[in-house]
Amino acid sequence: IRDLLAQGRSVVVPLIMGEGIMEARRINSFDDLVPGRYGIFEPQVSQALESMPDLCIAPGMAFTRHGDRLGSGGGFYDRYLSQHAKLTVVGLCYDLQLVDQLPRQEHDQKLDLLVTESGVIHCAP
Repeated sequence: IRDLLAQGRSVVVPLIMGEGIMEARRINSFDDLVPGRYGIFEPQVSQALESMPDLCIAPGMAFTRHGDRLGSGGGFYDRYLSQHAKLTVVGLCYDLQLVDQLPRQEHDQKLDLLVTESGVIHCAP
């Protein structure tokens, strides 16, 4: 994020709006962030987006090569991604977080790419 900001790129981060609901908000520096719900840093001053982001980095505890992701169970990212289908969704993980299979529900949103210690995986649809 620091490198992207230094390059003058637009960076957006999640802001928790309510139970299970998050929105993307633009930041100009790390000084814009304060600890929010769950101790996760989020913008203290909300800046409206001029346009939708192109890419979303989705967190997770475990991932599969097929683009499945095990989150924390709040559904924040699945709800957000279901409303923004044009986003490229990327997961970042250590190799030990890569598993063969995860439980999957109908509302779960898939990743497009997974970046691991070993390389980049283009997730199968």
